[in-house]
Amino acid sequence: QYTGTFDGGRHTVRGLYLNNIWAYYVGLFGYVGDGGKVQYVGIIASYFNAYDNVGGVAGCIDEHSTVENCHNTSSVSGNYGVGGVVGSNSSEYSMVTNCYNTGTVTGNYKSVGGIVGVNYGTITNCYNTGTVTGNYDVGGVVGFNGKFGMVNNCYNTGTIIGNDRNVGGVVGSNGKTN
Repeated sequence: QYTGTFDGGRHTVRGLYLNNIWAYYVGLFGYVGDGGKVQYVGIIASYFNAYDNVGGVAGCIDEHSTVENCHNTSSVSGNYGVGGVVGSNSSEYSMVTNCYNTGTVTGNYKSVGGIVGVNYGTITNCYNTGTVTGNYDVGGVVGFNGKFGMVNNCYNTGTIIGNDRNVGGVVGSNGKTN
């Protein structure tokens, strides 16, 4: 787990390639742990294809972690928890802020989003213009928004393709009860 602060200085990273259908936690950072922060970095001209928790910037972010001012223009694909920026925003105390995706996001199973695949935290000021494709729980910003998930001031103008159910322009499926 990465628990430090990574400041990309508004630079981009290009040429990353991973094609392993059995891999979990895949992205520039596979897993950002408790208190970790990734900011001001873009992922361009790259390719990620893995099984679960796949994102251009981070596969998964956990407790009190933040991804902010980041973007992805690359291809991201997997089965579950696939997002253009973050695969899984896994804690009610984690945040994705001021991020965007213009890349192609493809999920073979469910929980596929232009910004985040699975969200239990907060997503603020983010947008997607890329094509997002999946079977169900497919959304332009977030595929599945869980019990504590919050989506604030976000939008999508990309094409959303869902093959089964729970397909939305911003949120595919909302598990939030209040």
